[in-house]
Amino acid sequence: MLSSGIFHALNSKTKNLKGRLLSKNNFKDIIDLATVQDIANYLTLNSYYGNAFKGYDIKDLNREKIEILLNLQFAKYMSKFRSYLSGDYKSLLEALFIKYEVDDLKTIIRGVFLNKNKEDIRKLIAYKCELNKLNYDSLIESNSVEELFEKLKGTIYQNHIKGSFDHIYDEGLFNVEMSLDFAYYSKVRHVLSKIQGNDTMRKILGIECDLLNLVWIYRSKKYYSLSPELIFNYTIYDHYRFTPSSIKTLCYSKDLEEFHLNIIKEYTGLIDIGRDDFKNELAVFSYRHKEIKRIAKENEVDFATIFSFLELYKIEIDTIVSILECKRYNHNIADLYDLLN
Repeated sequence: MLSSGIFHALNSKTKNLKGRLLSKNNFKDIIDLATVQDIANYLTLNSYYGNAFKGYDIKDLNREKIEILLNLQFAKYMSKFRSYLSGDYKSLLEALFIKYEVDDLKTIIRGVFLNKNKEDIRKLIAYKCELNKLNYDSLIESNSVEELFEKLKGTIYQNHIKGSFDHIYDEGLFNVEMSLDFAYYSKVRHVLSKIQGNDTMRKILGIECDLLNLVWIYRSKKYYSLSPELIFNYTIYDHYRFTPSSIKTLCYSKDLEEFHLNIIKEYTGLIDIGRDDFKNELAVFSYRHKEIKRIAKENEVDFATIFSFLELYKIEIDTIVSILECKRYNHNIADLYDLLN
């Protein structure tokens, strides 16, 4: 248990960092810029993201490289909090980082599975920092998925992915990647169970799980021929406004129309079956952002202060990346402004 004095110090530090997040006017300026390089230059001159691009020529940066550099800076910020923490709270920060380590691990597994050039895989790593438990270089050097799995023995991922790796050549990467996501939520759930309080943090995590489940069930019914049982088995156990019963009802909806009718009132409007996927994703993304900001204002002097900042920081990066994506695919400018509302 950390003293209230340490949490007050962390709260002050985190509030200072939140003050450096981009404003709505900053985002309006970014939307009005013409090119990816213009956006990178704006971020360099007008935000703390300038450090992310040090050593790089702005004119050589593309959307993918900007995303990787911003996420690498995020990971470094996240790792800095570890020096302030000890015991279960230090373990909790490390557990939360697994979400991002899993993203990198998926990149590595996909690269090895597709026999990609090892240097090309290395260039896609986005979260390498002091919080990593895995030896990325060793994993990337694997010459087969069997060799890679051997190197994962003894890690938290071993038991989660063993059965999926056995069928990877027949079933592809889907089951492996879903199993890795479960490894993250299982670890966070386990560490949180040891800590009293932190209701704010549980709410934020619960909302994230609610929204992930909502989108997963919707996409499963729209694009994949999966049984209701399989859809339900791949939902995340944690929740906030959903219940296991309401999730199951969505999974067993006979079609998209019934699915839409079965969405609980708190999330009505986030998924519209008559709307394109981009706008549905935008609605879910914006709702999550607003809910995290709302819950964070409860201002508990506990770990949730750090967690809410990290979530808002990552959402900011994802917003920048979404703007870059919109410009690449020439989305309507009104869609970009919707991203801010």
